[in-house]
Amino acid sequence: MLQGKYIKNDNQTSTARQLELEKDYADELNSGDSVFVSDTKNHLYSYYKVYNIRLETDKKYKISLSSLCDCWGFKKYLFIPAVIGFDQQENPADAKLEKENVDFGYEFGPLSLNTSYILDSNYGGNFNFFVFSANKDLNQELYTFLTLPIPIPVKVKSTLVGKFHIKIEELKP
Repeated sequence: MLQGKYIKNDNQTSTARQLELEKDYADELNSGDSVFVSDTKNHLYSYYKVYNIRLETDKKYKISLSSLCDCWGFKKYLFIPAVIGFDQQENPADAKLEKENVDFGYEFGPLSLNTSYILDSNYGGNFNFFVFSANKDLNQELYTFLTLPIPIPVKVKSTLVGKFHIKIEELKP
């Protein structure tokens, strides 16, 4: 699990946004957000958003994230979405959080990088988590598509910020 320190940007509040199950939320990571230092040894920094969801004991949930491509112009970028859970004292949360899958799609209009996590809740109550950009390989090629009507390869690369969608669903047994 990622561990690091959190740097609050004085110009931006890091108050958790309350989410509800089964609702789709649109948001954006930007340079005005607070910073998460995920790897102090390698100096990996990422902007983050804080969320909160009410969980029931011994239930499973799916957190779905879709990072939207900034596809205007010649440069095409999207961030690699990641999640880390924490308690009220910003320690890693007592909940099992595993990455389920990663794929590309067009569910929200432009190309999106879709990542989902399975959350196995060991306790009931509020679960806080960060959504941030996994910045280990910035500017790496993530996807290539062909333009039409003349087939020209266009490369999509990773970046620090961008728009995204988030949805949390309870998984039924």
